[in-house]
Amino acid sequence: MPVEIVLGALTADGRTDVPATRALIGEAGHTPITFHKAFDSTRSLQRSLESLIELGVIRVLTSGGAATAPEGAKMLKTLTAQSLGAVAILAGGGVRPSNVTKLIARTGVGEVHLRAQCEPPTGRHVADRWHPRVSNVAHLDPAHVSVLTEARP
Repeated sequence: MPVEIVLGALTADGRTDVPATRALIGEAGHTPITFHKAFDSTRSLQRSLESLIELGVIRVLTSGGAATAPEGAKMLKTLTAQSLGAVAILAGGGVRPSNVTKLIARTGVGEVHLRAQCEPPTGRHVADRWHPRVSNVAHLDPAHVSVLTEARP
C-alpha cells in the first residue's frame, strides 16, 4: 500500500518554513508529500504555493485561507489556476455533500477533503481501546460519497 506524508511548517512570521519543509521532505525520501492546512495561516497563499511547488510538494490541503472552502472559493480558484497542475489543490474545510458540486464548479479543484458521515444504524455501538466511552460514532455514508462521482467535471 502506498504511503504519503502530510506535514506543514511555518515560520513565526507566518511564512512557509522552507528550510524545515525541505529537511522533512528530504527525510521522507521518495514518499509523496501533502502540505496541510497550516498553509491557510501563511501571510501570502500565492507566494507560499510557489515555494511548495519549488520544494516538490504534490498536494496542498487548503480552504483558500478562509474558515471554510466554500468561503475561500475565489482564492481556491486562483490557486488552482496558479498551480498549472504542478501541485494538486485539495479543497478542505466545510466541504459537504450539499456543497461539493458547486465548490468544484466554482474553483476547478480536482480533489476535495469531504466529510461524508452519518450516524450509525441503531444498535451499532463502538467501544474500543481508543474510544472506551463511545457508544455511537459517525459512519461513512456511501450515498454521500457517491455525490463525488456526480460532481466530477
